Amino acid sequence: MVETMSQLSRNAVIALLLSAAALHGQLSGLLGKSETAAAAPSEPQDTLGRSTPRGALVGFLRAAQSGKFGLATQFLQIPEDMRDRKEGRELARELNAIMSQSFHGDLDRISNAPEGSQGDSLPPDREAAGSLNADRTETLILLRVEEKTGVPIWLISAGTIARVPALYKEVGYPEIESVLPEALVRIEVLSIPLWRWLAAILLIPVSVGVAWLLLKLLVLPMSALAAWRRKTPGANFWKETSTPLLVILTMIVHSSLILAIGIPPLYRQYYARLVQISITCGVGWLLSRWVQHAAKRASALAASRGLTAAGSMLIMGRRILETVLAIAVLLTALRILGFEITGVLAGLGIGGIAVALAAQKTLENFFGGVSLLSDQVIRVGDFCRFGDQRGTVEDIGLRSTAVRTLDRTLLSIPNGMLAAMPIENFAHRDKIWFNPVIGLRYETTPAQLRKLIDDMREMLAKDPRIEDKSLGVRFVQFAASSLNVEVFAYVLTRDWTEFCTIREELLLRIMDLVEAVGTGMAFPSQTLYLAKETPPRE
Repeated sequence: MVETMSQLSRNAVIALLLSAAALHGQLSGLLGKSETAAAAPSEPQDTLGRSTPRGALVGFLRAAQSGKFGLATQFLQIPEDMRDRKEGRELARELNAIMSQSFHGDLDRISNAPEGSQGDSLPPDREAAGSLNADRTETLILLRVEEKTGVPIWLISAGTIARVPALYKEVGYPEIESVLPEALVRIEVLSIPLWRWLAAILLIPVSVGVAWLLLKLLVLPMSALAAWRRKTPGANFWKETSTPLLVILTMIVHSSLILAIGIPPLYRQYYARLVQISITCGVGWLLSRWVQHAAKRASALAASRGLTAAGSMLIMGRRILETVLAIAVLLTALRILGFEITGVLAGLGIGGIAVALAAQKTLENFFGGVSLLSDQVIRVGDFCRFGDQRGTVEDIGLRSTAVRTLDRTLLSIPNGMLAAMPIENFAHRDKIWFNPVIGLRYETTPAQLRKLIDDMREMLAKDPRIEDKSLGVRFVQFAASSLNVEVFAYVLTRDWTEFCTIREELLLRIMDLVEAVGTGMAFPSQTLYLAKETPPRE
């Protein structure tokens, strides 16, 4: 056993090392790609990250949202002398305010390649990053230019900068700021005015309330209809799914309201990812509830039709579906965070063989459980003998089967071992063997023995709970202390408790018959014969 565990540990360590190496290569490639351009390392790189369209726009937003408007001018296509003057910093501040109020675009969709997007209708040196007004008629354009050093960089185009003053007059500051206390507008946390943080927090209970009302409008009619049609499972279904639905609706309502107050694009991007991940988890939770509800209904239907084996298969199938859902939610969350799922899966595939070797016992147990359920060898609730142990099957899992023994202890048997083990299933029998041996005293006469055997046959034959064709009563043995009469019969019941009651009644009747013929039950005894000693002859 120790050697097996040691070998398994070594395999697991090897699998983890190979998987970690594969993932390291994939993640390093992904992270490197997100931070730098896809150009060769030998090419000169811009220290401000302006080598790609996304890097230029994100760099501007980071500098502007941190209040470093002088640095933010380095991302604008304006004359060099203007970058050091107040006019340049004012343009950067106004553009940041415009983007915080009315920018429409997805930063993750902006090209992160040095050459920009090649599939749009714009020239190769231009990149559309999004729109700057509500009706989306003003487009933010990034332009690829060359520095004095000859390094190609991306800047927010001069055409876009020229429209900034006019757009700022249209957008300006929110009207609500004119009626708020000056401190709420002036104090900033992470470059966001304090009033917006307070609004975002206060919108949480508001969103929950609105989502609750919407949910009631959706769920109450469905539950009432199910109750009116006397479909209790349907009413319970809507109650079970109300919580995940509330989470999904709350995130949708909150995201709609918070975008109305205006937040910087970078934070908006982070918030959008949070909302998408939350909704993804909510949908996974909702689907899991659906799977559980469907499994319950299918199990009840199978039980009503006597298909008890299908119930165990449904339990395992439900667990597999829930595992698949959890993996799908995880992969979707990684995709939302910007990881290339195909690359991650390819990296995991490199270590897949080693993982399979390390998990061969787990796979053996899984397929052993599938084999047990498909062959209907055991089912949940069956009373069985497993080797020298007996107990009731409580659960058939993906790895092991839980058995409640007669001592009320919980015995866990790996499915792989269980599939190769002789199993005696008492729940599958259609009748129970009744086979007592009656020991009579040696003082019983042949006439009494014949009378008793006939009476026992007649009594058992008249009992409708005894199978006629298997009935037999025979004098079988001269034992050391008794004359043995054996009864052969099947009791027509599958329930052990009922059989015990019938067996007790039959044994008491047999005792009455023994007493009626004038004999009795034997008990271990010895008879000592004394002979008179004959005197020796003279």
